[in-house]
Amino acid sequence: QGPDHYPAHEQDGQHDPRYIPELYQVWLKTRVDVVQACRDFSNYPAYKVFGNRFLSLAASILGGVWYRDVESNYRIMKVGVYKDLVKFFTGYRYSGAFEAGIILGVMGKKIDNSFPVKVPYYRSGSTFMDGFHVLGTGLWTRIKLLAGLARKPENLRLLESQVEECYLRTSPAGIVP
Repeated sequence: QGPDHYPAHEQDGQHDPRYIPELYQVWLKTRVDVVQACRDFSNYPAYKVFGNRFLSLAASILGGVWYRDVESNYRIMKVGVYKDLVKFFTGYRYSGAFEAGIILGVMGKKIDNSFPVKVPYYRSGSTFMDGFHVLGTGLWTRIKLLAGLARKPENLRLLESQVEECYLRTSPAGIVP
């Protein structure tokens, strides 16, 4: 049997992996379904901070959970939560964290988004138009949830088997109890 949790973070270096054990400890202590880091934006330009705050507010409204930083992909969650998430998740372009926030909130998952992390560097590249794309994808995600438009069972089984295989192969040192 694999671990009962799943750590996730951006692969572009904007999340320092040294926080994973601390995130795990918060997860153990709070026993929420998801511990999602809240990034320190001190090295971000003002327009990016505004965009993040706007998207966090929008996801909070659409998902019914208060987010300080919905766009953070730095989280630890129960394996079962991940399996529930992928039923509705598309993760197209920059929409992944926003979409996940809405899906997890609507599904009633308990989320702690208060753990602060320093960001080693500011990653540029996303644009104002990407923010509109993310918002549009989030609105579509909310409609899918309202209508119960989940992935087809055969596609979901394939995805779940690939995810399970990944869990069994990867277990960061110092994380699995």
